[in-house]
Amino acid sequence: AVQALRRAQTQQGLDSDSAAAGVRVAEQSVAKKSRLAEKLMTKARGARQAVLQLTDKVAPDLGHSRILNSFGPSACVQLWRDPASGHCFLRSQCSKVAGFEFYEVGFRCANDEELQEHRYGVGSFASSEVQDTQVKCQRCLPPEKPLENLAQELKALRTSFSAISSNISKLQSEASHL
Repeated sequence: AVQALRRAQTQQGLDSDSAAAGVRVAEQSVAKKSRLAEKLMTKARGARQAVLQLTDKVAPDLGHSRILNSFGPSACVQLWRDPASGHCFLRSQCSKVAGFEFYEVGFRCANDEELQEHRYGVGSFASSEVQDTQVKCQRCLPPEKPLENLAQELKALRTSFSAISSNISKLQSEASHL
């Protein structure tokens, strides 16, 4: 900015006092913006530190990991990767969540270009527990499709099959009378 003002002075034939004043204004503006940027950076560092401290209070069992994925009913299931072991950890905090007993807990494990899904079955997790899955992953991801939808779909399919089975029985009974 200062060099641009000096070039402008030369090109426009400004006197040296006017150019010097312009240069001082530009330097003051740059210094003011630099101080403002430093204050913002200090506040951002403070905010980041506050978030990390809050994470330690809220989730002390996360170890060194700061990546926490929440999913499931009312986002009561959390997933993270332990950097020391590389294992995915699951935590359920669902004691006040209606219907959790029908939720199938699971996650996806990403290694290089391979993505593998792990499911533990409906009712396999207590409403409040932490589990080291012993599955080593580069990234631990929540399930792609909400698992509660799959449980609902399975229930609907069972109902449909039951109705179909009942209809087949009726048809067989009617056919035997013919």
